[in-house]
Amino acid sequence: MSPSSETTKAKSPWRRLALWGGLSLGWEIFLALMIKLALVIGIKVAFFSDPVPKAVVAGEIANVFSNAPVAGNSPPLTKKQTTSKESE
Repeated sequence: MSPSSETTKAKSPWRRLALWGGLSLGWEIFLALMIKLALVIGIKVAFFSDPVPKAVVAGEIANVFSNAPVAGNSPPLTKKQTTSKESE
């Protein structure tokens, strides 16, 4: 085995990708730190933010259901009947 193939196998996929893209080691480290920082901030926001009060959620859900169309026992309206109802 040649020494070049051994060093290629030892490199991580990120390192190979960075070298293929022409990034220097400094930029690779900077990019990895920014990705880790974004993940930490995302996890913090997702799990440690103040939750929405239950009263607000209950009010929004009630609002959605109160404005929803109700299915009844009447037969479905035709397109002509629907347009005439909307114009009224």
